[in-house]
Amino acid sequence: QQDVNGLQSISKTLMLQWSAITVLQVYPNPAANGFVQVNNSKAGVLQFFNAAGALVKQVLVSAGKNTIDISSLAKGYHILVIGEGKASLIIK
Repeated sequence: QQDVNGLQSISKTLMLQWSAITVLQVYPNPAANGFVQVNNSKAGVLQFFNAAGALVKQVLVSAGKNTIDISSLAKGYHILVIGEGKASLIIK
């Protein structure tokens, strides 16, 4: 770079890291049969939180389509989280 006064300087090179956003899809929603299909773009720990914000279930999932047993969860509203991905689920 050259300044208006004729001086030159070299800027430091910075490393930029781009991360893909985690996509999370849940179906059927609302769920009534004790199982849901979860389609996510990254492997990791899928966390289920109830409406009060308490962690009620954790499942290790692979990237892609996963079948999750939700029969032990109470009926009502739940939030699912994996990485940056979030989805809501209603259990009837």
